Amino acid sequence: MQLEIPQDIVDIVRECQWEHSEYTEMCIDLSVSKDGKIVIRDMIGCWDELGEDRTPTIAWQKIRTWWANEEANRNHFAKREELNAEIKRLQKQVDDLDNTAKKRKWFW
Repeated sequence: MQLEIPQDIVDIVRECQWEHSEYTEMCIDLSVSKDGKIVIRDMIGCWDELGEDRTPTIAWQKIRTWWANEEANRNHFAKREELNAEIKRLQKQVDDLDNTAKKRKWFW
């Protein structure tokens, strides 16, 4: 019996564990079932139902689907943070202009 872990799955696990601190507990459990088949399960419920036995093919599909969604989530969150920072910067400019107008008694 031999199990080959696809390179993209290795890359996902490596990235989760070493590059994104929010995923440090991402876990893949490999074991052999009573009938001698390799089963894979998510022991913390990150990418699948907690503790469900999956064939390698199904597990890899679930991990890929989960990771694609997580990447989109992280990208949207980063864009949101960038926009919020820009809003704060622009709001400070507006406040500065308002303060100048008040000091000079300009009526806008």
